Amino acid sequence: GGVTTFLFASVVVSGLRVLSFVQYTRRDRFILAAALSFGVGDLLVPDIFNYLFDGVNNPNNGLQGLFESITIVLSTPFLISGLVALTLNLLLPQDGSQEDEVEESAEVAQDLEIQMPNPERKR
Repeated sequence: GGVTTFLFASVVVSGLRVLSFVQYTRRDRFILAAALSFGVGDLLVPDIFNYLFDGVNNPNNGLQGLFESITIVLSTPFLISGLVALTLNLLLPQDGSQEDEVEESAEVAQDLEIQMPNPERKR
């Protein structure tokens, strides 16, 4: 139990470290936030999609199987996150202006300089 938990926690930390080096655009941040929202929401309320097709009257066997497979896919947190991210990545337009990102990076760097104490400033 404990070793397995530690193993998965170290995998998560490694993944977060890799993600920390990515230069995110506003589009990327939106896609990541939306995908994580669906994934965490599905994780916290696992039966949210179980009653999705209850309003369909008398489905045949093929349609019932399709409904069950859709429910299984939507009830799996990493699958719904991946589907949301994939769909948004295909639908949302790429940012054409890199100038906004350069300005935003300069603002972040300036904010970090303000927050970091400068030892020479104390003299």
